[in-house]
Amino acid sequence: MNTSMDKKAILKEIEVLIRSIKVHYENIETEYRIPTIELELITSKIRKLHEKSIIYNHLHYLEEDQLQSARRHKIDQLILKDVDDEQAEKNVIETKSAIIKEQFVEPPVTKISPAETVVEPLSANSALVDNDKAENAPTPITDKQIEADEPKSVTSAPAVENTFKKVVIGSKLGINDRFRFIKNLFGGNGATMEEAIKQLESCSDAHSLHVCVQGFKQQFNWQDDDEHVIDFLEMLK
Repeated sequence: MNTSMDKKAILKEIEVLIRSIKVHYENIETEYRIPTIELELITSKIRKLHEKSIIYNHLHYLEEDQLQSARRHKIDQLILKDVDDEQAEKNVIETKSAIIKEQFVEPPVTKISPAETVVEPLSANSALVDNDKAENAPTPITDKQIEADEPKSVTSAPAVENTFKKVVIGSKLGINDRFRFIKNLFGGNGATMEEAIKQLESCSDAHSLHVCVQGFKQQFNWQDDDEHVIDFLEMLK
């Protein structure tokens, strides 16, 4: 049903009725009395005009309702389209994220066994510690080797007192002394000096201490008149 065309047809009929009623009114306007036939025609046309007006108003409201329904439908379609577009965009983002996660390969974690763990020294001379610790570490010296190598005229160790007192040298060394002794007595190797100090502090009597000192003299070519050797041996007293 084309409401718009029906409205136009009815509106045209209404205009015709209005003009006709106006003509009838103009015809009887000057009359002293209204003829019965003319009055019936006017009344009939007014009744018909009323009916056409009701139909026209009904069609008008119906058309307005259809327009409102069409607007609501269009708005609903736009909302659904926006929702679909938003969902599609979310799906695209989720797909890209999944692809990125699949392509990402986590770098393997290298586990360091206790034997491979490197412990950095906490002392101030850590910068001077050489990686080649095994080569420069002092080798244990036996009593027979010392007695065979040392001169016959040496009868006692000048750095060891007659009354033995256990050596505690590590706590006596300041930062400056550590750097000085490492550089001038132990070939710049801090780990070597630390190992030597441990050996000296582990001596339980004067004889074993004397043997250690003589061994270091031969190993590192210490001279008795060297001021650094003298200062280091003073620490043993």
